[in-house]
Amino acid sequence: WPVASPCNINDTFAGKTLAGKPGSRGVGFISREEVRRGDEISPPQETGRSVRSPWMLVILLTAGNTLAFFHRIIITLLAEPIKAEFALSDTAIGLLFGLFFTGSFVLAVLPLARLADMGFRREVIGCCVLVWSSIFAACLLARSYAALVVARVGIGASQAGYAPAAVSLISEHFEPRRLASATGMFASGVYLGGGLAMLAGGALAAWFDPAAGHQVPLLGRVSGWNVILFLCGLPGIVIGATLLAVIREPRQAPKQTGQADSPDERGEGSQSWVTPAHVGIIGGLVLMVLVGNATGAWIPSFFQRAHGWPTAQIGLVYGVTIVLCGVIGSIGGGWFASRLRSRGHANAHLAILLGCFILLAPVSTCFPLVPDPWLAMALIGFMNLLASVTIGLCYALLQEITPTSRRARIAGINSLFANLAGAGLGPLLVAVLTDHFFADASKLPQAIAVTSLAGSCAACIFLWFGIRMLWGRAGAT
Repeated sequence: WPVASPCNINDTFAGKTLAGKPGSRGVGFISREEVRRGDEISPPQETGRSVRSPWMLVILLTAGNTLAFFHRIIITLLAEPIKAEFALSDTAIGLLFGLFFTGSFVLAVLPLARLADMGFRREVIGCCVLVWSSIFAACLLARSYAALVVARVGIGASQAGYAPAAVSLISEHFEPRRLASATGMFASGVYLGGGLAMLAGGALAAWFDPAAGHQVPLLGRVSGWNVILFLCGLPGIVIGATLLAVIREPRQAPKQTGQADSPDERGEGSQSWVTPAHVGIIGGLVLMVLVGNATGAWIPSFFQRAHGWPTAQIGLVYGVTIVLCGVIGSIGGGWFASRLRSRGHANAHLAILLGCFILLAPVSTCFPLVPDPWLAMALIGFMNLLASVTIGLCYALLQEITPTSRRARIAGINSLFANLAGAGLGPLLVAVLTDHFFADASKLPQAIAVTSLAGSCAACIFLWFGIRMLWGRAGAT
């Protein structure tokens, strides 16, 4: 991998790039000396933007991220009735949760991220939400496994562009030392969405039995899980229209006469924008996402098979656990890291990130093996608390070490591998171990534990490889 020239990641100012500027200490960043001389680049003008404050922008984008993971997770709560209706194996359900979704996701993510980097982030964000929500509501008509596969493919492709465009837009509104707080709030949508999926899914399952038939006007008798998916898709249409209406692309400040575009702004200089640090951080996050999806996709089935919990109870308890622990971890972890860096602890975010990765290994391995279901749920809560901290910090760190004009694409690359290797293979690995290695559906807990142990240990190795290259440049704490 080509390596950029030495750069102190804490020498950045407001995330603005200076690729090619004489005297700059690193590719794409402004040094402390340049800031003291007053040579910083003016931030983008905010004219034409209807969102009144950067935090309001973050709240709106977090709502969209919440919706994305709400739609991504709720189908896992309905796995058992879908499996029974179509007489499916665990492998077929794993493909539906994983590779069918991620296959279309990985094909669409880089083109949509490139479109976002070209200045169409508002359009990418709003249209993606509208499309995937409409497809989700159309699952009311799904009467076969093939129809669900088509829906998952469409949802995966339309969700691909959202996070890269949103994270890129957020990064232009916060300086690096405050960016972790903003990305932490955005990352809380992962857990708000997952928790609300369990809560809303559990409540709807109490009203509409997922395994029973229900009369729907003009359509006749449909399964309860069809009705639940339809009702959950409707709010997204409203949210997508709202995002299109209120978000505006920031306008760049006009260039001075005779000022030339930097190589990075023209799309040149690509030999220096992907570094070994990117590889290590993305690799570690991808493997941790693999563990998260391998466990999360099968947790409802785990409690049903191993502990006999009904769907409504799983939705309520698991949903509350995800919301509380995930939101506290993502927002609190980002705020704590930002506060420590503001007080001069330059390595704080790196130390917090590595510590959470290390703790996740034993926690994610042990929860499926404990005999008490409430102890298992407590460990799941702690696992979500630790994982939520890592997502926001990784988002911020990747944006901080990447030139502005490449940020949506680096976020897209991260999303591509996280969904291909992480979300795609995670649920499938557990299913394959259950069906073919253990050859016993009751061995689901052991399959989850094996996947978690291997993935977590590999994630720690990758992350250390990435952040050790930044640790020495961040200065003493």
